[in-house]
Amino acid sequence: MAKKDLPHAHILIYLKEKIRPGYVDNGIRAKIPDVQQDPVMFEIFSKHLIHSPCGALNMKSPCMRDKCTKRYPRKMIFETQTAEDGYPQYRRRKPEQGGDTAVINLRIDNKYHEVKIDNRWIIP
Repeated sequence: MAKKDLPHAHILIYLKEKIRPGYVDNGIRAKIPDVQQDPVMFEIFSKHLIHSPCGALNMKSPCMRDKCTKRYPRKMIFETQTAEDGYPQYRRRKPEQGGDTAVINLRIDNKYHEVKIDNRWIIP
């Protein structure tokens, strides 16, 4: 069993008022770290926090049915928003808005392909 399959929970608790998007961004990010500023964090993200590109890039990805069951790639938005259901839609900036890109090696049919990704593929 892979470590990512161990029991865990994703929770967000607020007591008196709804949590504000600025507070969310202080602790949760859907952003590729800058490889020059933080190469260690970039390496961790590259190995563990990128939803392996699927859809047109890889129809054989385990998450694929008719479309990605994990809802990737996510929508690019400039600022974190709290949806009506209380779930946040995390800030995912485009490269021209200060977002980052990275090149990863994607394995498809036992062959590696270099794929350029952006913040749409980051797991917060």
